[in-house]
Amino acid sequence: MDSAADSLHRAALVGGGVLLVLLGVLYFPSLQTMWHTWGDSNTYQHGFIVFPMSAYLIYTQWSRFAAAPQQPVLLGALVLIGCGLLWIVAELLNVHVIGQLMFVSMILVLAASYFGLSKVATLLFPLAYLYFAVPMGESLVPVLMDFTADFTIWALKATGLPVYRDGMFFSIPAGDFEVAKACSGIRYLMASFALGTLYAYLSFRSFRKQLVFSIISLIVPIIANGIRAYGIVMIAHFSDMRYAVGVDHLVYGWMFFGFVMLLLFYIGGRFRSADDLAPQGEKPVMSPHFINGKQLITAVLVLGVALVIPHGLGVYARSTNAATALPVALPKAGSAWRGPETVTTSFAPDFSGAIASTRGRFEPQRGARADAGYQPVFVWVFRYPAFSAEHEMVTATNVLADLDRWAVFDQRARETDVHAVIETNLGDRFDEYTIWHWYQLNEQTKSGLVQAKLAEAVSLLTGSINLDQALVVLATPERGVAAEQRLGDFLATHAAALKRCAIEMGNECERGEVND
Repeated sequence: MDSAADSLHRAALVGGGVLLVLLGVLYFPSLQTMWHTWGDSNTYQHGFIVFPMSAYLIYTQWSRFAAAPQQPVLLGALVLIGCGLLWIVAELLNVHVIGQLMFVSMILVLAASYFGLSKVATLLFPLAYLYFAVPMGESLVPVLMDFTADFTIWALKATGLPVYRDGMFFSIPAGDFEVAKACSGIRYLMASFALGTLYAYLSFRSFRKQLVFSIISLIVPIIANGIRAYGIVMIAHFSDMRYAVGVDHLVYGWMFFGFVMLLLFYIGGRFRSADDLAPQGEKPVMSPHFINGKQLITAVLVLGVALVIPHGLGVYARSTNAATALPVALPKAGSAWRGPETVTTSFAPDFSGAIASTRGRFEPQRGARADAGYQPVFVWVFRYPAFSAEHEMVTATNVLADLDRWAVFDQRARETDVHAVIETNLGDRFDEYTIWHWYQLNEQTKSGLVQAKLAEAVSLLTGSINLDQALVVLATPERGVAAEQRLGDFLATHAAALKRCAIEMGNECERGEVND
């Protein structure tokens, strides 16, 4: 390569670096939230090594990358703008995982658009490996918990131990156990998949072998976690609950996981063939070809503008959505009920970030629906502004109860005679409650996180920035049919008024007791 071409090659790399820095600066919130999640969650701590590992893999392929021709695909700017707009929508909706996926996607699209498909093809795996930096997979936790509980119960029964199960809780003669979130095995699954995929890329030449081993690294930790949970229960059983019942069961778990991974890699090594072990031969590449200076500047400017446009739109949308004080109230008691009165209950929702809230207690009148019992129904209403990062209503981190105190026996979507709700049964050492809650978005009632987020997205994409939204919670003591009947009666009587009072102060509404 002559000196002029060499200089232009270096200039092209500098231009690519400038675009990458611009991407990082404009869309820095995704880097920030990923970093915080890596540090705060044991499940995603492998994320710290993904970017350095990707950089190392790029270094190992640098000669092939340098020799491939640079042929920018400026139409990729449209894809870049599309990813940026999706990033903005995700950020406004506070769906950080989607924003992080778009951020990583923008790195790949930017590289393909600027350097061209031939160059980026030499770095396809190192760039695609960046997706492992995105902390996702929390939605799998309930499924993994169910599998772990089912596997453990099945194994205990197969062993001959009597076992009683109530949701995620079960008892054997030696003591009681709970399949908690930490028992789901999600941290083992994420770490195994990231390491297994990297091992497959480095160990096998055949794409089929790489794919099969990656799938195995995804399946093995799920089964191994069930065996781990069963083993911990058996250790506790044979030691008369002296071992594997505290922090030490986590230590045993990681030791077992380490053994499983070593076994997995050993088996993978046994299946390596002579082709996998042979030095990689030189692959034919196209003759070096680099764009001229004018084309280089054009590519940098076009792709730079494509990065700036969505960011500018996002700044404008944020500026038009300042959080302000919002009305919130409770309905006056309908027939066969009296209230709202002062709340006196051991349970209180643990939702955070509300800009306004109220609460009250409603008592059933004596003689009305005695089959539902005469226990009270407690009502909480939390108001949230639309699309506010500081006051977010629909988020997985906004939990119903303090799980350090309350044990959740069951949670599921439930269809009532009025509308769908999320029903939760929980309790502590002294009390049990049946709880219904839902999300109110203007006139729409949503019973799940995904449905509520989709409603927010539709509102945003159709230009309805001023979205009235509230979170409504009903709770009553006890579990069972009587409690469910009581909540159903209350909701049937007050549903329409609850919708109106949650987001406005009408004549049929009262302020209620203000939450602290």
